[in-house]
Amino acid sequence: QLQDALNTTNMGDDEKTKVIKDLKLQITDLKAANEDLKMKLKGEKGIDISGVSDEKLKELEDAKREIQKLKNELNNEKDKSGDLKNQLQDALNTTNMGDDEKTKVIKDLK
Repeated sequence: QLQDALNTTNMGDDEKTKVIKDLKLQITDLKAANEDLKMKLKGEKGIDISGVSDEKLKELEDAKREIQKLKNELNNEKDKSGDLKNQLQDALNTTNMGDDEKTKVIKDLK
């Protein structure tokens, strides 16, 4: 089609040659951009996702968000646990219990 278009134009040979060179450069750039896109699609984990359907990608994104939500909840629970541990330690430090009694309380909590 391009060749037919060039043959039917009033452009000179130099102009046609320039157009062909420009188009070849554009094709090369597009191929490089396509390869870059394919590499990006492989993702951080090196998984090729270019053949995965949009529905599956959405499911993966949803699962990823759910995992992040659960991680955040776990971190919150860890923070609460740490706070409770510190409160318990403070409470034990301020009581009149002996070391044996404190040790027993700690063992019972574990």
